[in-house]
Amino acid sequence: MGTTYSWHKGAVRVNPVWVASTDIQPDEIFSSWLVRSALINGCDPMTLTWDIWPRWRVWTTDIDRGPPLERLAPLSRLSGIPIARLQLTTLHSVASSITAPLSPNSVWPWILAIGARGSSRRSGQQYCPRCLKEDHKPFFRIQWRFGWHTVCSKHGHSLLDRCPACHLPIQPHQLKAESRLITLCPKCGVDLRKAKSHDAHPNLLALQIVADGVVTNGCGLFGNHALSVAEWFELAYFFSLLTRRFTVAATNAHKQLATIFNLTDIHNCAPPRDRIETLRIHDRQLLFKGVAIMMKKGPKFFQEAMLKAKASRQSLCPKGVALPRILNPIFERLPDNPLLRNRKRSIKSYPPKPTPRHLVEKRMKHIMRLVKEQKG
Repeated sequence: MGTTYSWHKGAVRVNPVWVASTDIQPDEIFSSWLVRSALINGCDPMTLTWDIWPRWRVWTTDIDRGPPLERLAPLSRLSGIPIARLQLTTLHSVASSITAPLSPNSVWPWILAIGARGSSRRSGQQYCPRCLKEDHKPFFRIQWRFGWHTVCSKHGHSLLDRCPACHLPIQPHQLKAESRLITLCPKCGVDLRKAKSHDAHPNLLALQIVADGVVTNGCGLFGNHALSVAEWFELAYFFSLLTRRFTVAATNAHKQLATIFNLTDIHNCAPPRDRIETLRIHDRQLLFKGVAIMMKKGPKFFQEAMLKAKASRQSLCPKGVALPRILNPIFERLPDNPLLRNRKRSIKSYPPKPTPRHLVEKRMKHIMRLVKEQKG
């Protein structure tokens, strides 16, 4: 196949049983090919999968994580695609290089969660309308499920994760046979290729390219220090948490660090309790701006910034947050400010002090955004 690819080169069907079948496109994700196979055979995706796997509700799970080997055997026979090629279209190989072992019942680090409720989904699928428009046979890419991908590598535009008309999540598996095209929204029928995207910050694409290289090359850099894939992504995740603290905490140390790293313009990040894998594109882009800067500066600059801001260990790595190994020498030099466990409990004043105005406004914006998403 002459088309360029980054993650897998696709697959050509050999002696398929299906009357109508389709090849796997380069970098196509498993669910995209499965939906296209159903539509080209003139049936709904749910009908096709029920015929292949009776009594298995495929679309209530994240099928792109990779079906069990015994499930792939009948699919390979019917489609004419070898099992090994089918496995390459799933997220398992990339996810396992970042974290191992992978839990089947929890969110996989750096892989976007679909938030399944029955056969409905809350998020997880991103797309580039220009890529879909340029495709001879439109399909969804495997890299659009990676949490660090927020920009189209080809066009430099921000990816999208909602229908431009009804603003609902992208759910191709709910398409009907009459749709015929995977680019249609199953709820309102609008063609996703007509959506408008906007330019993204160059730092976001730069970080994305670096992260892709870490996975494919098996190592990465923090400044001039070499890290394994797992160590690099662990550090990047920690820096995303740190970027959030710069926008939430109001201490002088955090304000000074935000200035040093040029992050004073980052506002309205999602609450710290929300994982990267569940965040919308806009929120991840805000966090990754900080990650890109910190990863590029390296440990020496990071240490000097922490000491200059007079930040304590607890202010940067609160209880419950794992500190990456490479940062241990830096944090050992920071002042320790442990809480006194044996101090007497203070008597709370009544009535309680009001919540600061900026925190109330921040929470209201987040609530209003969730309400708007649910209403569609």
